[in-house]
Amino acid sequence: MAITADNSDKPGPRPDRRRLSERFRRENPTYLRTFVSVSIARAGSHLAKLLPEAWLYAVADRLGDINYALIPGYRRNVLANLQHVHRGSGLPEPTKADVRRVFRVSARDWADLLVVPGKPVRTFDREVEMDAASKARLDQALAGGKGCVLMTAHLGAFDFIGHYLHAMGYTLLIMTGRTTSRLVFDGVTYLRQSNGLPLVEANASGVRKALQAVHHGHCAVLVNDRDFFNNGIDVPFFGKRTTLPPGAVRIARDTGAPIVPLYGERVPGGHKITIHEPFFVEKTSNPQKDLLLGLEQVVASLEKAIARIPDQWVMFQAVWPSEPPAASD
Repeated sequence: MAITADNSDKPGPRPDRRRLSERFRRENPTYLRTFVSVSIARAGSHLAKLLPEAWLYAVADRLGDINYALIPGYRRNVLANLQHVHRGSGLPEPTKADVRRVFRVSARDWADLLVVPGKPVRTFDREVEMDAASKARLDQALAGGKGCVLMTAHLGAFDFIGHYLHAMGYTLLIMTGRTTSRLVFDGVTYLRQSNGLPLVEANASGVRKALQAVHHGHCAVLVNDRDFFNNGIDVPFFGKRTTLPPGAVRIARDTGAPIVPLYGERVPGGHKITIHEPFFVEKTSNPQKDLLLGLEQVVASLEKAIARIPDQWVMFQAVWPSEPPAASD
């Protein structure tokens, strides 16, 4: 049964995300807050490791159902996002079950992240599948010695996939944006950086480190399916205009490295990685045109990946604003 546009599921006004992200980025770290945050993350990790996977996922599913019921704002945003994806892809209208599955997938993603610290390489190798064609695309992109820009989306267990690639010997630098309070961010960062996986914030310093990583032949990893800081470029996405971040395209243009679109997917018994055909961003005397052409290829890849498994797109913020976005350089 398709979801009807009742009052409880209508997308509400979008908050000023630039103001929210700036407020979070202005928060300075404190020893006590970081200690509390990391201690909670460690305790959660130890507890999660005591549970068999079936029990852990059962608990995650129930927590996902609780979040679905108790957080109407996220429920409205997920519905709005899925409606854009389904309508732009010619799919039937999303159902309440589709929206609920997004909450369950997200909860399972958190469960997977909790058990990452100290996870043996052989376990990663057993739980994640990357087909030969996908691996060949990544290896070929890195063979030129210029590094690459791994462009991805919030599909499947995207954090877990990064840890798998790190365990398989790929040198990554993960770029992330701080869009939550320090209390939450510090604990999540502890989990994401476990096992030695490097992570930098998406600020001027982080961009410099990403450029250096690519110049040294490594992989800079950026998530490209939402303009979290409201400073992106206006593009059509699933047939409706919004803004998307140009960071991956800018780094690829400046370094000459290819963009390698990489996506995770939850499959029975584990996870799967799919890598689309890499592409380059031309560097001409017209930077704005170069960015737009590069983003066209980014959008095409994102649309293909998300439309195939929309109920695994764990995006709880509204991607499309209620009013047309202002274009930005």
